[in-house]
Amino acid sequence: MSREERHQRLLRCLTEDPLQTDESLAERLGVSVPTVRLDRMTLGVPALSRRSQKLAEQMLQAKPLPTEINQLGELVALERGVAARARMPLKPSMAVGVGGSVPSYFLLAHAERLVYRVVSGEVVLTGVLNAKCYRPVRGGELLESEARVLRHQRGRAVVLVEITSNRTRVFRAKYAVNVMGQEKLGPE
Repeated sequence: MSREERHQRLLRCLTEDPLQTDESLAERLGVSVPTVRLDRMTLGVPALSRRSQKLAEQMLQAKPLPTEINQLGELVALERGVAARARMPLKPSMAVGVGGSVPSYFLLAHAERLVYRVVSGEVVLTGVLNAKCYRPVRGGELLESEARVLRHQRGRAVVLVEITSNRTRVFRAKYAVNVMGQEKLGPE
């Protein structure tokens, strides 16, 4: 592959995920880490630490989610750094399409909001998310959710969120989040 093609692939990789390390970029591009660093400098792409700082600054300036998504659910219990529980009644107006199912982005927004409440920091940025919907949910259902911090380590927290309806699991997500400006919570 030519140098120009490699540069284009590097830029595409960073557009997909700006928080990739030089090592992971080198592996994806099939080149050495020094080559990736030289290409980044040639293209004016900052190091990972500066890219993550820039993303955090953008998050601080971001507009809030639309009101309907932002106000999903009622916080029932919260122990910062440990766990949180919430309830979310699904309004019939949230249902779309054939069968009246509620789109998964409502569940994702609710789960992420719960994660951000339990870890609490000036900036909480999702680094990795693994989510699974087990069955469709419909308007009129009452969902109960729980977020548990599995571990904290050097400004990063791993949080498991489970959402149930009528005691049956309908959604599960495991978040690895970067937390900046956080008071010390839980064991390091």
